[in-house]
Amino acid sequence: MKATSLTGIQRHDKLKAESVTGGAGEGSQLLRPDSNFEVREKVKSDNILPSYCEPPNPCPLGYTAADGCLEEFENSAEFSRNYQARQTCICDQEP
Repeated sequence: MKATSLTGIQRHDKLKAESVTGGAGEGSQLLRPDSNFEVREKVKSDNILPSYCEPPNPCPLGYTAADGCLEEFENSAEFSRNYQARQTCICDQEP
């Protein structure tokens, strides 16, 4: 059996309608040929989120205390368990 090599244009022609670029809220989306997906209003925001836990959660990579998180912490499972046990978070009261 002979293997064939497709050019970029030929590969592009093989894409199906299920391919979606961008994120939710960007124009019309076709998830399946028979889907009745309603376009949603764009909800993305670059605003800083309020702190939901007291004390705040440790900072993810690239974030600082200015983002409302704890910069210096011990990165271990034991620290995480103990720290979370002491936290009071708004989401703890949600149903």
